[in-house]
Amino acid sequence: MLDLCNHFQAQYFGFLSLLVLWLVIRRQFRAAAIPSLLALIPGVRLAELWFPRVPLKPQTLQVTTFNVYGGNNRYETTVTWAIEEGSDFLYFAEATPEWIAELSKLDEAYPYSIDHPLNGSFGFAFRSKHPFHLTDIQSVGRLALPLLDTVIQTPSGEIRVLGAHPVPPATRFWADERDAYLAELRERAARSNLPTVIVGDLNATRWSHAMTGFWEDGYIDSARGHGFSATWSRENPILAVPIDHILTRGLGPCVLRSTGPKLGSDHRPVTAGFDFRPARETD
Repeated sequence: MLDLCNHFQAQYFGFLSLLVLWLVIRRQFRAAAIPSLLALIPGVRLAELWFPRVPLKPQTLQVTTFNVYGGNNRYETTVTWAIEEGSDFLYFAEATPEWIAELSKLDEAYPYSIDHPLNGSFGFAFRSKHPFHLTDIQSVGRLALPLLDTVIQTPSGEIRVLGAHPVPPATRFWADERDAYLAELRERAARSNLPTVIVGDLNATRWSHAMTGFWEDGYIDSARGHGFSATWSRENPILAVPIDHILTRGLGPCVLRSTGPKLGSDHRPVTAGFDFRPARETD
């Protein structure tokens, strides 16, 4: 339960800043010092997302992740948006059999696909412009949730992609399952020296204790240098948090990152572009 409090850094900073402003307007300067000091904690954590700014470089690989929400029926809007976005590959969490059928309309633009349809919230669909091999779908934890692990042959070289969607930490059992799933994801990602991308709805913000292992392993949050942007419950400023992620290791800098439009889901899609080139081009 305490770890849930880690997620709302933007809300803490906003509330404390308003409190400081209100106290200053009332000329209660000593009282304002307390929330000013407290605001430094979320302020520093949020500042990590803006600084240092990423220098502008050519984009050679683009990635998108989107939790479509199983009850969402805006299929055509999503397909149209995905084609216009033009990413090299896309990971769709919560893909039901109905969503899988509708996403087949992407086949011309994305001829390579991996589908794992499930009724409920934990199926997925994966679409790629480039061929892949060594694909594995592992069942993780007591809930046997799927974890995608594949290698894609891009024009710039091979990359490993892991698509993930653990349960939200709504109960003690689910929190333990979420943490175990992310631990397995981290362990599986460590089994390869290829440049790696982790995509999906991880049901944890970058400040959660369950995410610290990824930073220890050298993963980079694609949001670094691009600012704060909530991806879930975005219309509710009290609950809005960034839990949809694109993490990378060995891929090169993220030169573009955007949060997509409202497409009928309680999540927003996330797209990131990278300056990923073979070593011989960067020497």
